[in-house]
Amino acid sequence: MAHTTKYLQSAYMLIFAFFMFQSCKVASLRLGQHSTPAKGVAVLGSKFPPPPVFFHHFMQGSQGLLMKDVLNDTNYPAFRMWTDEYLKKHYGDELVYVELSKKERRGEERLPIRLGRFLDNKKQDMYLVHTVPQAMREEAMLPATLRCGGFQRVLQDSMLWMSQGDTDSVLHQDDLHNLNCLLDGSKEIVLYDPAYKHLIEAVGWVQDGAYSEMDPTDVDAVKYNAIYQAPWYQVNMRKGDCVFIPKRWYHYVHSPPGRNLAVNIWFSHFWWFNQTDCEGVDRSNVPLLDVKFRSSNEPLRTELFAPFGGKMEILQKHFVAEVHCEEKDMALKMFQRLNQNGDIKLTWEEMYSVDVDTLIRDFSSCFKKQITAHALDDTKSSPQTDDSLGNDENTGGGTARVPDAESGPSTGGGTARLPDAESGPSTGGGTAHGGGTARGGGTARVPDAETSPSKKGETVVAKTETIPSKTVETTNKGDLKEDKNDVPSYKEEDSLDEKVSTKAKAAKVVSEDIDLTVSKNDGKTENSAEVVGEVGDNKSDNEKHSKHTEL
Repeated sequence: MAHTTKYLQSAYMLIFAFFMFQSCKVASLRLGQHSTPAKGVAVLGSKFPPPPVFFHHFMQGSQGLLMKDVLNDTNYPAFRMWTDEYLKKHYGDELVYVELSKKERRGEERLPIRLGRFLDNKKQDMYLVHTVPQAMREEAMLPATLRCGGFQRVLQDSMLWMSQGDTDSVLHQDDLHNLNCLLDGSKEIVLYDPAYKHLIEAVGWVQDGAYSEMDPTDVDAVKYNAIYQAPWYQVNMRKGDCVFIPKRWYHYVHSPPGRNLAVNIWFSHFWWFNQTDCEGVDRSNVPLLDVKFRSSNEPLRTELFAPFGGKMEILQKHFVAEVHCEEKDMALKMFQRLNQNGDIKLTWEEMYSVDVDTLIRDFSSCFKKQITAHALDDTKSSPQTDDSLGNDENTGGGTARVPDAESGPSTGGGTARLPDAESGPSTGGGTAHGGGTARGGGTARVPDAETSPSKKGETVVAKTETIPSKTVETTNKGDLKEDKNDVPSYKEEDSLDEKVSTKAKAAKVVSEDIDLTVSKNDGKTENSAEVVGEVGDNKSDNEKHSKHTEL
């Protein structure tokens, strides 16, 4: 009897140990392997949607969209031309920034390197994250979807993302819309609707950065059980695909091993689609060289006018009641500035008729709420910024804020503030991460009187003129083609083939011959479920728009 009891106790212990082992196994999985996706995003094959359809159904409706194989059937020279050999031959001297880890670590420094040097050492654990250099913008394109209707007035930046794959972002959200096109490789994206904020941000959420401390490659299912309860979307991108990730959608991006190359466009939200603006505009892509990126303060206008979203006209009394200014009568004065025909109401055309930097400069007391919000929000998950751009007519002035390409729009980072009378527009100073996550960002500020606003009423894009930067901290629109003397001169130590144990040695940089030694990341890749869903017939450019979800 005693022998039988001991046998049963041993059996129970073995069974208990087995189930504990199984629970531990389940408790640590890559995000996206923990359950079956609730559903996929909408899918459109072989073409970019017309601007009105994209505006009403996807941007205003806050719905993701996968555009399958679209680069194979459209004019996008970089898609066919940008092999490593071609890039090294034609753009090898371009100065770009890389991160020394394929697994995103927020706040880590990025280092300058020549593109040719990066390509020579592509087997290293480096991730290139940089605004598309000016010299390369003739071959990278702005999709036809964003050419008219108002999109062309809110374009923020275009980013280049390149690695040998096996990269991972953190789970995060951004405050700009993101249209990301994959020129090579594949990406697996996990998306969460902002409606599940209470679950996503329940544990380990960093407000000052808008990202989760959770390791998405090895999720503790016990600690982050709330996230496991949230329905999620799966997007599998392949070479030639483009994806739209709406602002403030939570997302995690994994790129499997292998050459990975992407270009994304960041753009701000806006409230009114100008149908007549698209008359005479063909459905072809245009080179980024001909694109005019606008002031990164544009999101502040979007927030100020949010109470009027969905209305066709805004009466004076409603405008004054909803626009809260610290100084008396300033809301009325702003109404009068915008009201071009002198009646008692504003049209959306009038509300977008004045350059946003001019509005902020002249009516700063009306924007303090929005600027304060961005002071908190922008440090959360901000669009990429770059000190290389000043406030010229082409850039639109103001704060350059650009989110992350693989992970979705981001808010403009840094500290938002109202400058004194001598303050010029700010440039950012943040860090963009590979693995699909862009963040960083600078200071949202009121431009000074010398800021050159964008020309009123422009409906076509113009060439961007770049002011060279003396900074090596950040990236943004424009070319960072710096002289050798602009690159920090560090003592050259070790070779790329040597293993070093400290990050300090891994960060050694030499102006032309840059030695980087980093540790490898042994991540594993698993395929996920394919996306499902479809887009409507897209035949009409005037379909009724979906109600916008205020995020």
